Amino acid sequence: MNNLIFPIVAIVIFALIFSSARFIKPFEKDGYKVFRPNIIIGIVGGVSLAFCLFVIFIFAFQIFYMQLQEALVIGGLFAVLGTPLFILQFTVRIYVNDTSIIYRNFFGKQKQINFNEIESIKRSLGGGNEFIIKSTDNKKIRVSPLYSGYLNIMQIVRNNTSFSIDILPNKLGF
Repeated sequence: MNNLIFPIVAIVIFALIFSSARFIKPFEKDGYKVFRPNIIIGIVGGVSLAFCLFVIFIFAFQIFYMQLQEALVIGGLFAVLGTPLFILQFTVRIYVNDTSIIYRNFFGKQKQINFNEIESIKRSLGGGNEFIIKSTDNKKIRVSPLYSGYLNIMQIVRNNTSFSIDILPNKLGF
């Protein structure tokens, strides 16, 4: 039974991410609709960081016997996994208006592709529902289902370009 806990939790988390991504609405800023990664990703990162602090607290006050190496490995593992997810929630954005799409990455660097410069729009080769928007000057923006409202992003792109995009989920239902 204990071996099933992690897979069940992982399935529940991914189900929450993909199902809630359809319902969270973007906000407006400077004439752009702003889309961000799903809030569940930030929550998972925050819980991981909280668990890391909990392990440090347990070690510091010796509530349970734990050696330094154990505390560092367990706490460090959760910190390494949780920190990028938590920061991702606050840094990565996709901005879309009627003329262009802008992607801001983890480090704040932005890529902008005007809709009249789009060369191709394809699904990723992995068979998922990630879209890759490529410009004539080889800039690429990936739109993933992990973004809240990613179908809205692709619908705006489809409405403002001449590309016919099948934005419905693939046959696997992801």
